[in-house]
Amino acid sequence: MSEKTIYLPPNFLFYPAATEKSPGSIQLGALISNIGDPKHAIGTLPPLDMAPYKMSIDTLDAGSMGHVDNSSSSFSANMFIKAVELLGAKLNLSVQNSNKLLSAMEEIKTEEFDPKDSYVKASLEQQAVKDWLNEKNALGLPKWPKRRVFMVCGILIAKPKGNSKVDISSNSNSGVSGEASVDGAGAQSPVGGGGNATFAKEFGLNFVPKSPFIYGFRLRECFLKKGKASSVPRTKGAKMHTGTEKTTESSGQTEEEEFEYVGVGQQDLDFDSLGDMEDDFEDPCTVDDEDCVMIMPKAT
Repeated sequence: MSEKTIYLPPNFLFYPAATEKSPGSIQLGALISNIGDPKHAIGTLPPLDMAPYKMSIDTLDAGSMGHVDNSSSSFSANMFIKAVELLGAKLNLSVQNSNKLLSAMEEIKTEEFDPKDSYVKASLEQQAVKDWLNEKNALGLPKWPKRRVFMVCGILIAKPKGNSKVDISSNSNSGVSGEASVDGAGAQSPVGGGGNATFAKEFGLNFVPKSPFIYGFRLRECFLKKGKASSVPRTKGAKMHTGTEKTTESSGQTEEEEFEYVGVGQQDLDFDSLGDMEDDFEDPCTVDDEDCVMIMPKAT
């Protein structure tokens, strides 16, 4: 089995999960280019409907996280705790009691799908995506192929309990005891008898929202190549016509730029495949006893 590569968003507070009334900030099937800003899809487009392509979403639901006595709960717990620890460390906050957050979670789950070529091709052929691929810089030069395209193929979701409390009293040497709420407002308030100590400073959980949120996502790279073709419409193959026409002075024939879909990665986009983007991310961190790594963006 190939190794899973999970990217963390810059924070948890601004990446809500889907609800009955609104889509999630990161959606399966969405096309993105900036991994450090995953909630902004290319062309601000929502993902295409998967139903016509007969693709299914696989869900691993750990259910109640008050215990971790089965394999699915253990896997999800390890993922979640590591994500909290990595983000807390990036914010220079102590997260030594982050495992206590598990009892405050109603649900932790993962959703993923295996994108078909037909689905990826159709996603790339949307006009807003073609326009984005064909944008030019101030010098009139195309921004592509320096731009890269990725499809979200997995998301990790945490759903806190509505009225949950996190017990933070285990560290008797900290001078802090009692309980504090999971939401950001309660996290900023002093607790216990320490006076100067706050939940945010001592335990670093003020960045965990009270409502469902996305704490990780997985990507596949979409591969394209660029060519030139006559403006005569083509219907065969996997060509993507940008609709940008160019006149050839010698013959008067018009030509248009086009992108040809090559394929989608069969495995997660890993750290070694980031190329020039490596400098924007911390070194990958292996999750204990799990066949996956997590990668945190340097900018928060």
